Amino acid sequence: LISCLGDANSKTRANAAGALGNLVRNGPFLCNELIKNHAHVKLMKLALSTNHAASKQNSIFSLGTLAAFQHSRSAIGKSSHISLEDFISYVAKSNSNDEVALKYLNRLKNKWFAPPVDL
Repeated sequence: LISCLGDANSKTRANAAGALGNLVRNGPFLCNELIKNHAHVKLMKLALSTNHAASKQNSIFSLGTLAAFQHSRSAIGKSSHISLEDFISYVAKSNSNDEVALKYLNRLKNKWFAPPVDL
């Protein structure tokens, strides 16, 4: 799934981004594998680089799902290419007309600052 984030087909990228978030939707059990394979970094890069709305939205939503868990939150915070604050600010400014992306960025920010829900 992670490699599909770089697929040439935008629908494949969007579906892969959404599926990655679904893997941790009900608990952190797969967070280690996703982090070990840099899913968080690739989701951020996709959201920053694509013009395809669904790919961007699904990437942001899945990052929000990952951010609910301490282990993945730590990895997202240590991501070397951009801080989460800068990521949110840049994506918000460059997508000010995309209400869904803005809603998902707000969700990501709320998950980030809420207590972790690790089970």
